Amino acid sequence: ESVWVRGTSLKTLVKINPAVGRAHAIQILQLPSSLLFRYAIVSLASLGGKDDLERIAPFMESADIKTTIDTLDALGNLAPEQFSSNLFERLHRILLRADPGATSQIAGLVEKFKWRDFSDNLAMVYRKFPAPDSVETKISILHALEVIGNSAQLPLLEEALKDPERLIVEASVAAIRAITGK
Repeated sequence: ESVWVRGTSLKTLVKINPAVGRAHAIQILQLPSSLLFRYAIVSLASLGGKDDLERIAPFMESADIKTTIDTLDALGNLAPEQFSSNLFERLHRILLRADPGATSQIAGLVEKFKWRDFSDNLAMVYRKFPAPDSVETKISILHALEVIGNSAQLPLLEEALKDPERLIVEASVAAIRAITGK
């Protein structure tokens, strides 16, 4: 069987029999080299229980960026009230690492859940991404600032208007309009 088939089966097992699926996913998490490791993280996140989320929380800060991104991506399916203070603290720490992929994932979560307390950190991290290497990450940050930004981010957004990349300029214009109403 392929890894994809086994991973999909694990996610299905968690849906149809949460107790058995949870136990199996927890076993897999004991083996970081398992090809099903990231599927186990996603499976536990899909259960959304407090203990399940606390169990996967350390993987948000994994040295393996693919594991970090998969964990962050899995959190996008949660309801806002499922995020504990521990998860928020970890999100802020990860954001400050300024990894392009993780930053894009967090900006997406911030935009989706309208978490205003991330606006200053997003603006600070934005400056750590040199053009043109990080266009997608910068656009993700600008889209989040369009939703949660405030007047404190206007200098950054006005600076972004000078970027040679048209998509960055467009995202900055949209953020400025959302913040100023103009």
